[in-house]
Amino acid sequence: MSTPFVTFPGTAGNYISTDDVNLLDADTAHCYQSVGGWTIRAQADTLTNETEATASVGGKVLQFLANAPAGQCSVLTETGGNGVAVGGSVAVSAVIRARTLGGVARTGRVVMEYYAAGVFKGQASGSDVALPADGSWVDVAVSGTTHADTDNVLAYLRVTDAVDNETFQIDRSCIRTGSVTSFVRSVRIVGDLDLRARVAADDWTPAAYNRLISRWSAPPDFAWSFAIRTSSDGKLRLDISSDGTAITSLTSTAATGVTDGATAVVKVTRAAASGDTIFYVDDVKLGDTVASAAFGPYVGGEDLTVGVLSNGTTQPFDGDIYWAEVRDGIDGPVVARMDAGDTAKATL
Repeated sequence: MSTPFVTFPGTAGNYISTDDVNLLDADTAHCYQSVGGWTIRAQADTLTNETEATASVGGKVLQFLANAPAGQCSVLTETGGNGVAVGGSVAVSAVIRARTLGGVARTGRVVMEYYAAGVFKGQASGSDVALPADGSWVDVAVSGTTHADTDNVLAYLRVTDAVDNETFQIDRSCIRTGSVTSFVRSVRIVGDLDLRARVAADDWTPAAYNRLISRWSAPPDFAWSFAIRTSSDGKLRLDISSDGTAITSLTSTAATGVTDGATAVVKVTRAAASGDTIFYVDDVKLGDTVASAAFGPYVGGEDLTVGVLSNGTTQPFDGDIYWAEVRDGIDGPVVARMDAGDTAKATL
C-alpha cells in the first residue's frame, strides 16, 4: 500500500492552512519558551538561555539570578513591551513552570497585570506555591477577570523569599483566555524553531521559490517561512522576522542533491539565543551552520500554511507533500502537523 500524499500543482490558491489558533484546544493562548519575551521585573539579574535535558519545550530554559536584598525577585513575560492582547471583562489565566536550584525551598507566585493603552488597570495575584529544595519543576498559576478596559495582559513570576545570587529557572509560560491554568502549546513560536516536511518536489532546483511551511503574509505580519530556494541552485531557505517587517534570509550552504520527483525529509532548526540555523536532508546536516543575529521570531497573527505563503497565492509548491510539521523548540513537541496519512491521497 502506497503512502498517502497531497499533490500540489504549483499554482496560486492551492494550499492547506489553519487559522492562527491554538491547535490543542479551543482557548486562545500565547506561550513563551526560553528567553522569549522575558525581561527583568525587579531585583533579578542575568537572564540567559541554558541547555536543559528536561525542558518541556525544546532544550532550553530561562535562567536568572536573584538580586534581592529586599527578599524578593521577579521576571516579566511580555510581547514587544505590550503584553498579550486580551479583551476586557473576560476570564484569563497564566501558568509559569519554574524551579529553584539554590538547594533551599523557596516560595513563588504568579501575578497578572491588566493594561489599557499602556495604562495599568488592575491585577490578579496567585497563591503562594512551594518551589522544592530538590529543584523539581512546579507549575505556578493564577486566574482572574480582566478590567473592563483591558486590551493587554502581562504576567510575572515573583519569588517572595529569594536570597541574593540564588539561581532560578523558568521552563515555559502560557497566558490564555479562560480559567483553565494547564499549559497549552501554540503555533505562535517565540523561541527556538523546528520545521520539517516529507516532500517529493517535481523540481528540486526550481526557478521560483517553492514554499513548504509558512506563517508569512505581508508586513507587518512576517513570522517565518521554510522553502526550497529559487535561483535553481537546489538550496533550502528560511526567512524569518523579529518584528513582522524586517526580514532575515538564511540559505543552506549546500544543495539538497535530491533527484527531481524523489522524496526526502527536509528540516530546518534555528536557535533564538544564538541565531544558529541548521538545515537537514533525511536527518543529515546540509552544509555548514548558518549564522544570524540572535532573536526570537515575530509572533504576529498569520495563518499557518503548507505549500504556499500565507496569502495563498505567492510562490506555491509544485509536487507531493506527505506531511509537514511545526515543533515548539528544537526537537520539541509537535504543535501543528499536516499529515496526508489522515486522509486518502488527494490532489488539489
